[in-house]
Amino acid sequence: MPTDLYYPGVQTVEKAFQPGAAPAGVLSTLGAFIGRSHQGPLGATLVNSWAEFSRLYGTNYTDLHNAVNDFYSNGGNTAAIVRIEGTGAATSSIKVYDDTLVGTPTVPGDDNKIVFRATASNPGVWGNDLKLVVTARDKAQGRFDVALFKYPSTEPAFDKDKRNTEFLIDQWLDVSLIPNDSRYLYSIANVPSIAGSVYVTFSGQSWNPDTPTVKPFPGPAGGTAFAGGIDGTYTTPYNASEAYATAVALLNEIDQPLILNLPNMTDPQIVKNTVTAATGQQTTFVVVDTPPNYSPAQAEEYANTTLALGGLGTSVPSFAAVYYPWVYMPALGSAGGRTALHPPGGAVVGSFLSTDAAYGAWRTPAGAAIVISGASASERKLTDKDLTLLNNGHVNAIRFVNGRSTGQAGFAIMGGRTLKKFGLDKYIANRRSLIEIGSNLKQLTEFAVFEPNDERLWERLQAVCSGYLASFWQDGGLKGAEADQAFYVTCDATINTPNMIEQGQVNVEVGVALTAPAEFVVITIGQYDGGSTVAVETL
Repeated sequence: MPTDLYYPGVQTVEKAFQPGAAPAGVLSTLGAFIGRSHQGPLGATLVNSWAEFSRLYGTNYTDLHNAVNDFYSNGGNTAAIVRIEGTGAATSSIKVYDDTLVGTPTVPGDDNKIVFRATASNPGVWGNDLKLVVTARDKAQGRFDVALFKYPSTEPAFDKDKRNTEFLIDQWLDVSLIPNDSRYLYSIANVPSIAGSVYVTFSGQSWNPDTPTVKPFPGPAGGTAFAGGIDGTYTTPYNASEAYATAVALLNEIDQPLILNLPNMTDPQIVKNTVTAATGQQTTFVVVDTPPNYSPAQAEEYANTTLALGGLGTSVPSFAAVYYPWVYMPALGSAGGRTALHPPGGAVVGSFLSTDAAYGAWRTPAGAAIVISGASASERKLTDKDLTLLNNGHVNAIRFVNGRSTGQAGFAIMGGRTLKKFGLDKYIANRRSLIEIGSNLKQLTEFAVFEPNDERLWERLQAVCSGYLASFWQDGGLKGAEADQAFYVTCDATINTPNMIEQGQVNVEVGVALTAPAEFVVITIGQYDGGSTVAVETL
């Protein structure tokens, strides 16, 4: 039973159980990517398409961009993105001055005359391409228009008097600086307004009713160009290990199961730290890329000797899977069908989620039908000897299939193993099933916190858990011809003793028969008035 309970919530504990021994709302999985980018939000941000990602993270393509594009090309849906910025990165901005105090288009030296600032929404040189044009509409009524352009430095000098429609990215018409006005600039143009900009934020003066004769109005002084944006560097004093650890922690904000990839990040310590964190979260599975130009023997050594996840804890290796080799995918931003060598992680994560959509988390995202869309070649052609080495080393191979059995030739994912070498969770499908079940049971039983801890609550918990597991079984996620062969739920006085009740804890024990191999796993859920955590232990 859970013992270290600190704050209101749910705890799940997982342990192996052999069949036959007497046992004493659904969350969807998301993709997740962490990587370098010269543009984009710095927190964990959900995107729903390649177009949305490009709008937020720009077109200065990095490994992160390649992975996310491959993700969407292979059936991915929603992804959580965490951008890693360079050390010393800075945000661009522009000052807009008061036209009632300044009658000439020259920049005043007195910052007290600033009406408002427009600041790029995140750091990077990208913001220096922004141009802001303010046009008076009705000065007497304090009305004006604001237009925001992204104007590349490669273009001729920006002319604010031209339409520049092809470069227009945001526009706010007939706005004012009057706080109680329905067209108040700061309320309309800033997030979370539905018209809020993903590119800039506005801050500054407003009309003050206590000084009715002072009515600041934006004018042309200060020009149109943003300035001050810096990309930063990824060299010393940049610390990659700290940056990735911070980024992984940000994913705790996403309250859904995740399939995480760090595009082209193969540093052993960073990968170890990430998988260890995923094990602690109990909701994240990590897809690991091998370094480029590796032979099959080097890939096997990297997965098992270099990473050596088994030394970090019994269950840690089951939260990660390694894929090899790299594949040639369409090169972003190029014409004429040019390809580029990509790590496979982005496409693999997309294949995970497309398989989930078609079947469920219990279906291994592998086989001759799971062909990577867009892959035209692999970095290395694998022989039968190579495939045997990789399979025995739990490295999931990507190899060419002729499509005779499926009607689709291409480079298919032909492995479904985690880095754990024994037990139920050496298979990706089993580990992911446990993540899905644990995550959903935690959510579905949260109502029990602070409820009277008696037989009526136990009956409700048993019914809720049984209903979810019945659906999971009927969809094909559990073995058994009948429901009682697929799962059981216990929530009664045998596992909820007077001492536990006095401590504010209620326990539910769930047993599930995973599709392969034919063994039971016992999940103990602890609802209590002292904490909410998820802890998984596989024996």
